Amino acid sequence: MKKRIISVSIVIVMALSVFVGCSDAPSGKPTAPDVTGVVFSDRSVVYNGQAQSLTCENLPAGVKVVYENNIHTDAGTYNAKAEIYAKGGGLLKTLDATLTVRQKSATVVIDNKTSVIGDAKEELTYTADGVLEGDDLGVTLTVDISAVGTKQIQGSYKNNNYDVTFTGGTYSVEPPDVSSVVFVDKSAVYDGQRHELTASGIPEGISVEYENNAHTGAGTYYVTAKLYKGTYLVETRNAFLTVAKKQATVTIDDKSSMVGTTEELTYTTDGVLAGDDLGVKLSVKTSTSGIKQIKGTASNENYDVTFVGGTYTVSEEFMNNLTLETTDDFLPNYAPFALQNAIFTESVITSISFIYSKLVSGYTADSQGLYMPVYVVKKDFTTKQSECTVENGKKILLDFTGKLVGVKSGDVITADGLHIEIGADETLAFGDAAMTVLPRYTKRDRSYPFHGKIFESKQSWNDRSLMFGIVGYSTKNVPDDDKTYISFLGDSISTYAGYSNSTAYNDTIGGNAIWFPNNNYSGADLIVQDTWWHSSAARLGYTLCVNNSWSGSVVNTAQTYNVRAKNLHNKNGNRPDVIVIFMGVNDYAANTAVGTYDGTTAAPTAPSDFSSAYGKTVATIKSAYPAAKVFCCTFLPDRKRFSGGTNGNGINETAYNDAIRAIAENTGCYLVDLYADCGINESNIGSYTVDRLHPNSAGMTKIADVVVSSVQAVCGVSAAA
Repeated sequence: MKKRIISVSIVIVMALSVFVGCSDAPSGKPTAPDVTGVVFSDRSVVYNGQAQSLTCENLPAGVKVVYENNIHTDAGTYNAKAEIYAKGGGLLKTLDATLTVRQKSATVVIDNKTSVIGDAKEELTYTADGVLEGDDLGVTLTVDISAVGTKQIQGSYKNNNYDVTFTGGTYSVEPPDVSSVVFVDKSAVYDGQRHELTASGIPEGISVEYENNAHTGAGTYYVTAKLYKGTYLVETRNAFLTVAKKQATVTIDDKSSMVGTTEELTYTTDGVLAGDDLGVKLSVKTSTSGIKQIKGTASNENYDVTFVGGTYTVSEEFMNNLTLETTDDFLPNYAPFALQNAIFTESVITSISFIYSKLVSGYTADSQGLYMPVYVVKKDFTTKQSECTVENGKKILLDFTGKLVGVKSGDVITADGLHIEIGADETLAFGDAAMTVLPRYTKRDRSYPFHGKIFESKQSWNDRSLMFGIVGYSTKNVPDDDKTYISFLGDSISTYAGYSNSTAYNDTIGGNAIWFPNNNYSGADLIVQDTWWHSSAARLGYTLCVNNSWSGSVVNTAQTYNVRAKNLHNKNGNRPDVIVIFMGVNDYAANTAVGTYDGTTAAPTAPSDFSSAYGKTVATIKSAYPAAKVFCCTFLPDRKRFSGGTNGNGINETAYNDAIRAIAENTGCYLVDLYADCGINESNIGSYTVDRLHPNSAGMTKIADVVVSSVQAVCGVSAAA
């Protein structure tokens, strides 16, 4: 600033008049000096810190010069003016010229620097060359060190008197050394506690952030450890955290019941943490007799569950008050008797009941040694009595010692807890001459002791009215217990040629009308695997038992609630474990009255409206297949025949579906609410059907999705699903 003040002072001085040859002119009129040869030339110099100026040349005597904007020190281009005046003060000439002060060349050499990411930036330094003493270039150096790598340090300067060239100047940002960090896999067994991975060997200044770490449940987890220096991500490490399943054991209790009924299935667990629930579901088929294995599943993924035990004996009542007719000719002794029809073959007898008659003379009701023998003999009666012994298991003594106190003639007495095995070519014979407890038969309302003889004479009785019962279970033609059978009762939406009208499944369905596949509508020529019912069975891992669907059928007809409802078993003897009913849309289209039946009372024997017919259908199914789980589906909108959801009698489709919902809830069935849950509605039904009623492939999938999830929620997920 001081230099600028001095320069201005000089300009002021220089602006004063400069006289050249100012002696007095001779007396008389003055003569103007000749200034035509005066030169005021441009000048260019390099900045050197000194004041620079322009000067007129060839000035004649008797003139003075006044300069303007002359004399400058700093680099720049200046337009100077020179005014030449005569001695008397008159302006003789004005001249212009340019004074150029050029920038001085200088070099700034920037020093190289290095630091670790996240650390403070090193001071940026340099050396300058070509700078006049006392001058300051006003250098500023900058560099971004937010990332690892080598960057060029950028330089700028403010002193306009110099033309500065920057050289050198790299800044290397190095990552921190994290080679000491250890982050490795870890395994643990589920114990209800949280498990996590932790990195070790972390250097000072390094922080760790974990992702997908800290887990309690069993599983294998891919855990990430991110190593940071400040906000900079130095490195990412990965390792596996494995929480293994805990071993647990479920011991299933053995059970038994009659065919079609199921005792509550119970179990005990071992190895389960307090407060945990294994989510055990037990199932067994009791629709046929035999010794079955109770099957178990566990939904708790934290345990590896082993199921042990759990046999279920399903008994079948073979004979109870069996009516036989005969003559009055009896043998006069108590020889063993048998039935000519060998109904006990391939069986296991668990209980025998009969009417107590009387005791042989010399015995009392509470005496010892009261028994009745039962023999296992060839069904052609070629077995000799001597061949049947207790030792070989062919003679079984039903012991009633001490059990007849208070029992009078005509009372029913029972021997249970038996296990009498009868082969394919065998049957049973009862009693002998020495028995002390006698069965009896009735004829014309009179009681008689039963006489008969099979050994040696090969006689058997085939026409008596016997008042006793046999309980057991068959060991022949038992369906494969590894299969779960599913049957369907439906209308046209559920039909398919070769399935819903095939006597290969059930002799009564051969005349069922079918709708699918249908070449009259685009998208209706489905393959059977695309139908909702076939897809549902496949996805559930179930075996089709019978699809008893009939195109155009209604619920409100005896053909449905009295006939089709009890023909859902196949001709091989398999009975359905799961039954799905998908009907009602044709009752709605037929303007059938809804009615008020809701399933809280017994279903009417002669239905007159939709709800009572639906209730009768359900009652028939549950009576015919007491062990089956029954699922009732609401039906979808019918926009082929009705545009507004109201039929010809002004009844809305929702009224029929409300009846289905109520009956399902009150009769122990399970609801599949397709109308509410499958996503097919009045606004989009054109996209999911071929004719605004019958589903296309996409619509079938929508239906199957809800059916499968509903059945799985009740029955669990099949291993084949």
